[in-house]
Amino acid sequence: MNETTNQELKELMLSLFNQLDKKIDAKFGELDKKIDALDKKTDVQFIELKGEIKTLEEKVMGEVKRVEIQLTAEVKRIEMQLTAEVKRVEMQLTAEVKRVEVELKGEIQRVEVELKGEIKRADEQFKGMDKRLANEEFISRSAFGTLFLGLVTALVKYFFFPPNS
Repeated sequence: MNETTNQELKELMLSLFNQLDKKIDAKFGELDKKIDALDKKTDVQFIELKGEIKTLEEKVMGEVKRVEIQLTAEVKRIEMQLTAEVKRVEMQLTAEVKRVEVELKGEIQRVEVELKGEIKRADEQFKGMDKRLANEEFISRSAFGTLFLGLVTALVKYFFFPPNS
């Protein structure tokens, strides 16, 4: 009984393993089908998502271009305003410089006239002093000449003419 029982057990176990193997293979087949279905579904969703991304990208790029055009127009408008303002300020500064230049020319002419008058007055004073100095110089030279002549005479008398005693 032992051998027949072992044999039967082996057969029974083999049949159970075979059945179990078939069931496992069937389950793996079902699982493969489900995975394939999920892959297909995922691929379809991925393709749809790519299409949506492209649509969104096109919308974003269109919006970026629109904003870029608006910004370019705004920059040009501001640039024109700044250019006009710079020209206006430049004209004001030019007018102010011309006004100051005219004032300075008038002031320079007035100072020149004053200086010419001062120079003439100083020149007249110098000429008057020159005349006085010329007289004083003549007197000083005459006095010095007289002193020098007296000194030379005294020396000649002292050296060349002995005293009478």
